[in-house]
Amino acid sequence: MANKRLLKYKLIGSIVIALVFSFFVFLAFQLNSKSETNGNMSYIFSYVFVFGFVVWYTFSYFRIYDGKLKIIAVLMFSLCFIWILLKHLMDLSDSMTFSRYCWYLYFLPIIFICYLFFVMCTQIFSKSFAFKYIIYLLLGLTSLLLVGLVLTNDLHHLVFTFDKGYKNILTDSVRQPLYYIIVIYSLSMLIASMAQFLIGTFRRNTLNQFLLPFIILLSILTYSILYVMRVSFIVRYDFLSDVSFIYNLFFILLFESFMMNGLIQNNGQYISNFNDCILPLKIVDNSDKLVFVNEKFD
Repeated sequence: MANKRLLKYKLIGSIVIALVFSFFVFLAFQLNSKSETNGNMSYIFSYVFVFGFVVWYTFSYFRIYDGKLKIIAVLMFSLCFIWILLKHLMDLSDSMTFSRYCWYLYFLPIIFICYLFFVMCTQIFSKSFAFKYIIYLLLGLTSLLLVGLVLTNDLHHLVFTFDKGYKNILTDSVRQPLYYIIVIYSLSMLIASMAQFLIGTFRRNTLNQFLLPFIILLSILTYSILYVMRVSFIVRYDFLSDVSFIYNLFFILLFESFMMNGLIQNNGQYISNFNDCILPLKIVDNSDKLVFVNEKFD
């Protein structure tokens, strides 16, 4: 019974994977008139990355068993999908206005992934913090306000201004003070998350559990600073200046490192150990309802 339920989950996950992958292929080869010429390999690479991300997301979702962390993970994964979709819509569009608003919407995942990561670290490392829900609310409202200001930039130009007759949104834009406020705000949440991580891991974990996530977090912070400063080797290479790809890759590595090291409680190792046992085993709930059986159980 439990194995049939697991099979159903895998089937649903496979359908979702196929649908998402087909949608991106449709965008590439039906909407993009240049898909058979320039940039074809970069698109194919993007779809392979998206496919791998969806596979990883599907199985990561079922590995997490803490209810609150599972909700946070779903929201973060969804924002990553939105970010990738915006990148492709921006590349496929011939309208500068449409591309500009896709770029504005980039700030939705940028701001809220940092916010949700802060919430996740608080849930993991600072569960007993007294005023955490008030802080969640204040930061959430601030994040919404900042996203709203970016989306209405054409009315006030406090985030960006553009050169007359601009051809490239990224290179022909002039960053205004509110842009740097948003960057500082997002980096502050990332630094606050790192502080909680450092305090929490030093308090209860070993160096092996701490090292890999810390290196990834430090890499994210370093890349963010270099990108904002427009360091030449970041701007020169397309794959390094593609923030949607780089940050999603960092996100996968960071989230997986948290699960591998037990910082996010998950059932990834328990299932394999349970199945490898030479004895027939079963798990039942408080009502003696069968929840899971291993391969030796008849």
